Amino acid sequence: MDPDGNWERNSNGNLVAQRGDNVASYAKYTGYSTDQALAILLANGVTINSNGILSLKEGQEIFDGTFHLSDVVVHGKSKSSQSIPNSSQRRNVSELSISQQGINFLIAREGMITHPYNDSKGFATIGVGHLLHKSKVTDADRRAWAGFTKNDAKKLLMKDLKETFEPKIRALVKVPLSQNEYDAICSFAFNIGVERGFPSSDFLKELNKGHYDGTLMLRWRRPSEIIGRRKKEVELFNHGVY
Repeated sequence: MDPDGNWERNSNGNLVAQRGDNVASYAKYTGYSTDQALAILLANGVTINSNGILSLKEGQEIFDGTFHLSDVVVHGKSKSSQSIPNSSQRRNVSELSISQQGINFLIAREGMITHPYNDSKGFATIGVGHLLHKSKVTDADRRAWAGFTKNDAKKLLMKDLKETFEPKIRALVKVPLSQNEYDAICSFAFNIGVERGFPSSDFLKELNKGHYDGTLMLRWRRPSEIIGRRKKEVELFNHGVY
């Protein structure tokens, strides 16, 4: 264990975790806030599961220079500000597909309705945000989709993702992503559209420059009811919180 909370520093000047170290011990030793400490650990490839348990391992090296991590700014030894990609977990987008956690996250944000309904734009929709046509629901729609089930909705969602959304995302994103970043983008792009919204977003433009700043997704905040969803997508992209 690490009873005194004093992390070891190696010959590279980076901190090395000892057995029992965690966010609290890192924050105490460095003097950073808990949020800043967590942000730095996540930027160094540490993950956190649904129970709040970190994957931090004994002997893991943590770079603690200067970071700009979304809204968390930490000043350390380095003289220049930089964005630190999670290189240990990021892969080329051509190798990624939405995870089951990502699918569950998207369904929770989008909702699942097993009969035709009018979305916020007044367009006929069914299942998990599947557009039927750009006009209101008709009696013919109700007859055509009678007996549509949740299982049907899931299958239709997977078809939409695999045939429309994911190929477009892979074509547009030019930098490697971790699984949580990719899943967050799938939800974001599914909501704002991959034909116009996502390609024109400042988030994508900055991401392709190497700036991994999920808070830029918050610029897409209409209607006002979408803000809660957008904040969840930012948390997923920045911190891996599903």
